[in-house]
Amino acid sequence: MNDNSTDDEVHFSSYRRYFNSGFYQRRYPKPNTRTLKTIEGKVNRGDTILDIGCGDGRYALQLFESCKLLNALDISEEAVKDLRQSIIDRNLINIKVFVCKPPIRLKTFFPEVSLDGIIIIFGVLSHIVDQQARSALLAEIHASLKSDGFLVLSVPNSSRRFRKEQKMQQNSTIFYTRLHEGSHLEFNYKLFQLDELRQEIHRAGFSHVEIIPESIFPETFVVNSKILGWLDKLLCAIVPTRWAYGYLVTAIK
Repeated sequence: MNDNSTDDEVHFSSYRRYFNSGFYQRRYPKPNTRTLKTIEGKVNRGDTILDIGCGDGRYALQLFESCKLLNALDISEEAVKDLRQSIIDRNLINIKVFVCKPPIRLKTFFPEVSLDGIIIIFGVLSHIVDQQARSALLAEIHASLKSDGFLVLSVPNSSRRFRKEQKMQQNSTIFYTRLHEGSHLEFNYKLFQLDELRQEIHRAGFSHVEIIPESIFPETFVVNSKILGWLDKLLCAIVPTRWAYGYLVTAIK
């Protein structure tokens, strides 16, 4: 597929079906504890936080008690429907949900420099495959943060993910398919080398950047198995970052 607009339409249609089917929730029923603890270590009680690509609130619903206000942003009503219902059922008053069509423009929702922290995790940034669009969003993230604000993001390691597709397509920006109940879910994805990722974050204006393994095993194994989650935690402490399944980045403005 060569037409970018067609690629985007297929991607977002698949994204909506991914959530409507319940497939996403079954694969990833809870947060990665390593990622969650990294974010919690940055959040203070008085903070205003933004979760870009919040989906069903897998992280937002774990973080809202740690901050003053949690803004949850996604591109799909289908993705956030469970989060909206949780907010109603639990009478949560400090989570606000926003839905926007891509490209994401933070200034539309946050015109002032008002955010203490922004998270964009579990490969959300990787679904923005156009480099200029990705760089524009990272620059806007930087501009939307207060002077000491933080960014936490995670993206896939090109050395560990979709190597067959990268070889066939001769690119680290790929098109891949997941099969679910006879339906093909088709996605665009950008996979990162460690140095490439660091350079993109620095170009956005961040000067203090730390990159560690998000996990060593695939995410679905880590969040669905206590044993594998425990073993993964041990491996993350000793395995070189370049061997990670996904990279976990923290950066300070």
